[in-house]
Amino acid sequence: MLGNSTPLVSILVPLFNRESVFSDTIASLQAQTYPHWEVVVVDDGSTDGSYEAVQLLAKEDSRIKLLRRDRLPKGAPTCRNIALENSLGKYCIFFDSDDLMDSSCLLGRVRAFERFPDFDFLVFPCELFSSVPGDLKILWNVDKETDDLERFLNLDAPWITSSPIWKKGPLDRLVWNEGLQSWQDMDFHVQALALRLKYKKIDIAPDTYYRQGEEPQISKNDKDIAQYFSRITLAKNIHAYLKKGNQLHQKYFDKLFYFHIWICLSFAQKKHLPGIRHTIDNLVDLKIVNKLQGLFYYGLFKITYYFICNSYTKKLFSDIRAWWLENFVDIFFPDTPPYRSTVKTISSNHDPRLKRGSELLRDYQR
Repeated sequence: MLGNSTPLVSILVPLFNRESVFSDTIASLQAQTYPHWEVVVVDDGSTDGSYEAVQLLAKEDSRIKLLRRDRLPKGAPTCRNIALENSLGKYCIFFDSDDLMDSSCLLGRVRAFERFPDFDFLVFPCELFSSVPGDLKILWNVDKETDDLERFLNLDAPWITSSPIWKKGPLDRLVWNEGLQSWQDMDFHVQALALRLKYKKIDIAPDTYYRQGEEPQISKNDKDIAQYFSRITLAKNIHAYLKKGNQLHQKYFDKLFYFHIWICLSFAQKKHLPGIRHTIDNLVDLKIVNKLQGLFYYGLFKITYYFICNSYTKKLFSDIRAWWLENFVDIFFPDTPPYRSTVKTISSNHDPRLKRGSELLRDYQR
């Protein structure tokens, strides 16, 4: 049972060209058994009629607040910051414009905060779906003995944007980084962990549903070179967060090294030598490696870049090239992140959302 108070929950949503699915998101909010909520929608310049569609919904339900992004840069982080600035709730949930909530989501989360009032945020399970909840039977994410901060640095995200519910106060210490072009959720959650915000994972049935398939249009074109340069900025940010939180321990220091190496591999696959050079320079600037080590690693990647760009038919060269490309990472960088998250299937026995079965791997390249 809830206490005498009925705290307002703010759901904060960036919106860009989601007319075909956003009505389902709103419907899942309106179906909540806990009625004390507001949804703050910030449109990012939609051109498909999304803004007008939400306008109509807002006229029928005063809990729907619609704003336009009123400053640069364009993108989901800016919209989320604007939504937070205009929210009134005691608790906040960041939500994507194509995701769904179980009807008991808000009631369960508010009750959980009544039970655990000393925490800054609580993390809830999320289920992936394609067309309708339950069609994939995949749960994000598998708990491990590895600590959650280390898992983020391994690119094995323990949770995604909609999983936490936050107290409004602690959010004043965090900000969605508006300069990043991808992986802003990783940046945001690493901030929280580096600053040692107090949190707890709640082990219940999934209460939100993440739409798997089409990439969110706000963060499309993930393979552009600009995205890889943005990840260098992300690495700088993480280094700064860890330093500010006095958590720049050796294991996280090592993870930052391998995160940079993964970025170098991404640039190598795109045949972009300046990006490799810039990433190695950042390793040196952050004092993760010294200048001599930087030259060594740059030399390794320059050889790899050369082998990727050339495929001579002479057998000796061809054999050397094949051996290098096959063994380069395993020999020199065996701890490079696997760039995938660990999720698991949900057993179909009894309630499919309560029984959890075997583990599987899903590429994490959002």
